[in-house]
Amino acid sequence: MKCLDSDFLVAILRGNEQALEKSKSIDEEGKAFTTSINAYEILFGAKKSKKEANLEESRKILAKLLMLPFDEKASEKASDIHKELSQKGTQLDLRDIFIASIAISNGCSLVTRNTKHFSKIKELKTEKW
Repeated sequence: MKCLDSDFLVAILRGNEQALEKSKSIDEEGKAFTTSINAYEILFGAKKSKKEANLEESRKILAKLLMLPFDEKASEKASDIHKELSQKGTQLDLRDIFIASIAISNGCSLVTRNTKHFSKIKELKTEKW
């Protein structure tokens, strides 16, 4: 199962060839997901752009994906990740911790270009696009 990160979704929206090719192979595999946190990031970016077309396209792409929520299981995992990173003195944006915790608790690999960034979370499986 693949969980699609915001950077990947934005690249698709912008027509990036590599992202479009990767999305075709993900579509063939089936079961593409994103998180409620990624949806927030995509919608916020579209609204910030002040272009109705961006918001419309963002809503369309999100409607095609199964949405994984930040639920109790993900909250538990996020607190574990945050504790571990804090003990190491490692900082990571809370949204990224939440995204990772949702992916981990649902058995998904995260499709992202931020592999160096997410590599701070040892349990998370990433797939670079």
